[in-house]
Amino acid sequence: MDAVLYALLIFAVLLYFLYKNVQGERKNLGYLQENPHRLGWSRYKSQDLDLHYLERYGEIDKDPVDSITWDDLEMEEFLLTTQCFYSSLGAAHIYESFHYLEDEEVLARRKKLTGLGKKDRDCAIKHLFYLGSQAGVNLPFFIRQAGDFFLPYWLLQLLFILISLAILGLPFLKEWSLLLFGILLPVNITLYTKGSEKIRDRLHSVDYFQKMLKRARHLEKELSDDQMDFKKELKKALNPFKRLHISTLGEHTQSAEMSIVRDNMKVFFLTSLRQYAKISGLLAKNRAQAKSIMELMGELELALYIRALKENKNLCESDFTKERQLSFEGLYHPVLEDPVSYSREGCKRLLVTGSNASGKSTLMKAMALSVLFSQVTGYAFAKNFRLHKGELLSSMALRDSIEKKESYFVTEIKSLRRILKKTEESFCYCFIDEILRGTNTIERIAASSSVLESLGKTGSCIYVASHDIELTELLRDYTNVHFRETYEGDDIIFDYKLLEGPSDSTNAILLLKVMGFGDDIIEQAQRRVENFLETRSWKKGDIYE
Repeated sequence: MDAVLYALLIFAVLLYFLYKNVQGERKNLGYLQENPHRLGWSRYKSQDLDLHYLERYGEIDKDPVDSITWDDLEMEEFLLTTQCFYSSLGAAHIYESFHYLEDEEVLARRKKLTGLGKKDRDCAIKHLFYLGSQAGVNLPFFIRQAGDFFLPYWLLQLLFILISLAILGLPFLKEWSLLLFGILLPVNITLYTKGSEKIRDRLHSVDYFQKMLKRARHLEKELSDDQMDFKKELKKALNPFKRLHISTLGEHTQSAEMSIVRDNMKVFFLTSLRQYAKISGLLAKNRAQAKSIMELMGELELALYIRALKENKNLCESDFTKERQLSFEGLYHPVLEDPVSYSREGCKRLLVTGSNASGKSTLMKAMALSVLFSQVTGYAFAKNFRLHKGELLSSMALRDSIEKKESYFVTEIKSLRRILKKTEESFCYCFIDEILRGTNTIERIAASSSVLESLGKTGSCIYVASHDIELTELLRDYTNVHFRETYEGDDIIFDYKLLEGPSDSTNAILLLKVMGFGDDIIEQAQRRVENFLETRSWKKGDIYE
């Protein structure tokens, strides 16, 4: 009788923890469904996002946006700042998606999925939320590596049945049940330990793969016919797994208490090993379908993310044209709280000059970001945005590398060489900020003008920001625009408005004054500038005394 009461008490405690966890999840889900467009609420970190991209690098038959361009545009920071990711699968897929430029067919499918009605949107949020996040999960690796297991499924299932009977028999056959439990427990612990060591890198992904299948099944049934194409693709991918029974035990285990219970059950009942043995053989025969399910679930979460951005930012549908140039109205940088907008018609080769902090780099990044978003989502951060499909390359925020033993200048010329090589192969949008600033003035001007002239002849779109006003005189095939500042006493005022023509102002010496450098330094610097402008040469002499 005591054993029965003890078992009932344990069962009641487990039910309480499960009820508490389910209620908490439902409350969180309700809030997310009521606020589907809120940005920045999820808490994924950098190492959570790049898993699919790094694992599948080389598998996808297209060139990704390279690391230099990715870092220049600060895309990782943008995704982390605006994240509203319901599942770790979705977060990783979104990160991966922004590395690959797509054709108009893919963009059309994404736009359609972005237009989910309220019922479909709530359905998608619910099932992606319950899919959730789980530490240590690497689905692409699991799908690729899953195969035959050294422990047969029938043996693991037999041990599970026997230990279950031992526990259930405690109230009725106490001595025999304890004996059986005492024999089976060390056997199961040993098998779990040895089995876990052999598939350690795949073990965490077993549960998550099953959760993905279950949520995909629900979505295929519950989404409306407005998303019939998506449902058909999902159903086709799910077909090889339709007879696979999926346990619901791990559905609500995010709380600490339920996680402890679940971890112990994995050992006692060999849960993960049984699941792996059951799934791995089937998965090995249907890897393509498993990848398709993973990608479709990721596409659904990408659609929700794009929809949230549309509700919070001013986005327009990008217009793809035959003209190999950029045209935009009301273009802005989405990270700025109160951004200035830019407009330009038929922009192919652009040289942007202006003083320090006047807005040159912001314009470059705003243009490049909308080129990227246009070819990933079909939308741009502007009122109107027209472009031709093309590769995206930049050379902006470069650094020297002690590890590679490369100076800043060597890093620069390697970056520019990759751009020149790519433009010889295909049409590209190229964004270059402060070209060759790592070398002396005379050679910088000479080399920069030669490189930019060569890039201009490739037919690609070349956009350059520079302090070097001399380039405006040398590069005749580039359209000149500039930013200007005004002065109020010792203060410098920027309006960040894009103006026609080359810049004719500088502010470096005034910035020294604003930052508290002595008058003697300021005056001496100014005299040297005036002397150079008059003589076009640098000279030693009393003029500097």
